[in-house]
Amino acid sequence: MYILFGTPSPRMAQVNLGVIKKDQVNILVHGHNPIVSEKILEAVNEQAGPGLKEICGALGIPPVIHMGSCVDNARILQLAALLANEIGVSISDLPLAASSPEWYSEKAATIGTYAVASGIYTHLGHPPNITGSPIVTNLALSGLDDLVGACFGIEPDPFKAAELIDERIKMKRKGLGLEE
Repeated sequence: MYILFGTPSPRMAQVNLGVIKKDQVNILVHGHNPIVSEKILEAVNEQAGPGLKEICGALGIPPVIHMGSCVDNARILQLAALLANEIGVSISDLPLAASSPEWYSEKAATIGTYAVASGIYTHLGHPPNITGSPIVTNLALSGLDDLVGACFGIEPDPFKAAELIDERIKMKRKGLGLEE
């Protein structure tokens, strides 16, 4: 058991960094609590699979990279744009996903909307305050996929959320002709 901070209130949680294939996923984080990021980095460095260790070692990067505070989310999108431009595709074609399992402010929902509008599938642990309108809700949860290549996924269970993210990443990898 670990106590997770950086949420609206400290939470006791079971931490399992193997939820998504740890030998195939780099994690970029941003937010107000870089200490949590450092602790995640320590754990991932110990638990990372040989594939991830090899890639990170060759590039000289850690498997978890802290990209700044929550308002620095544009840094992650700048990196996504550089990667997309380098291989000649749209950001929405890249095997990327964002996740905010316990967001609590409109600012976080806005950051998620920015990610979706940029073409990055975005998981939220609970729905944004838009569910009063079926039209807006359906647009956010599926309609934007056709328009920008991304949408929100709402899932409170972290293991089910990881499965949704993994499915999305696999779909995008397949679209790029990358092996699973």
